[in-house]
Amino acid sequence: MFGYIVKRLASAGVVIFLVLTAIFFVTQLLGDPVQLVLGDTANTEQIAAVRERLGLDQPILQQYFNFVSNAFHGTFGDSFWQQQPALGLVLSRLPATFLLALATIAIIVPIGITLGVLAAYRQGSVIERIINVFSVMGSSLVSFWLALMLILLFAVTLRVLPTSGSGSFAHIILPATTLAILQIGTLAQVTRVGVAEQLTSSYVSAARARGLSPSRVMTRYALRNALIPIFTVSSSMVIVLVNGAVIAEVVFGWPGIGLLTLQAIQQGDLPLIQAAVFVTASSIVLLTLLVDLTYPWINPRVRLQ
Repeated sequence: MFGYIVKRLASAGVVIFLVLTAIFFVTQLLGDPVQLVLGDTANTEQIAAVRERLGLDQPILQQYFNFVSNAFHGTFGDSFWQQQPALGLVLSRLPATFLLALATIAIIVPIGITLGVLAAYRQGSVIERIINVFSVMGSSLVSFWLALMLILLFAVTLRVLPTSGSGSFAHIILPATTLAILQIGTLAQVTRVGVAEQLTSSYVSAARARGLSPSRVMTRYALRNALIPIFTVSSSMVIVLVNGAVIAEVVFGWPGIGLLTLQAIQQGDLPLIQAAVFVTASSIVLLTLLVDLTYPWINPRVRLQ
């Protein structure tokens, strides 16, 4: 088990280093940072002074080593747009992004598992077909269109929820619901397949022969033994939501990292882009590491290996 933990920690460190390398070289393609800072009207002396201040007068490899060193010390420079430390701006948006992801998962997990268990228990019935159709439709929707339809219904027509912003429980309902509808079907299908497979197993047949109630057989034997794929999919959804909630954040004006990253790109704010991408990638790596370290406690076969 100790070797498993060390291996995962080492892998996470390597991935973060590679992410930093990719960030540096990809952002070099975005344009000259000096032009982004000064604009097209700067003279030669101003350009030279800013290049020296930003360290752009050094060889590219030296710039790379400086960038990696500064990143490990938590420094990405000041935002061109906000004139504040870029990393601080990004970290201030991180709680909002995680809150949206957790609120979405809080909707997905109970509804997705319930629908999956119901479909597995009522195999071949109309209920299972309805759940399957709902799952496919939900997974096929375009997030941007769905967000606008929910705004039109609940914010414009019924006027029961705010259209955008943050600050209250009501503000998070629409963005979390939008993201949840797109993912519920996936978890429902994974649960359906896993539970249906367990219901045909010998130990479930033995439990039924002992006279256990259907609900006890379902919760104690079938669902419990199907939790490994359910946990895996749910964990991956949290990671996807941290990385891929940009459209929901933009449409609903949710002040997360996704919205900040888009604004930084529009402003050509190189330090802010680098800090946002680094924090997002690091969050994904750390969440993946947490899942990897939790997985052996759920799946004993990993501990044995």
